[in-house]
Amino acid sequence: MDESKTKPFEFHNKGTMAYLGGLTAIMANLPGVSRITGFVAFLAWRFTYWFLQLSMRNRFMLVTDWLRTFIFGRDLTRFGPRSKPT
Repeated sequence: MDESKTKPFEFHNKGTMAYLGGLTAIMANLPGVSRITGFVAFLAWRFTYWFLQLSMRNRFMLVTDWLRTFIFGRDLTRFGPRSKPT
């Protein structure tokens, strides 16, 4: 490979997205929009994360995991007997 013909790497920022917990997220530095927060950003974050999955199997598993977490919560150990401090 001839190094004189290769272009140097250039980073193009397409925006920043972060899940904040609960039903909130933030999206910033998007093309045309400076910032979106709250539930709308949460829905956009979830849709983008789902859309970027490479297979339908992963998309299905992701949706079922989100649904299970919505119904039962994140901590499934709460369904067993309560532990007592020693």
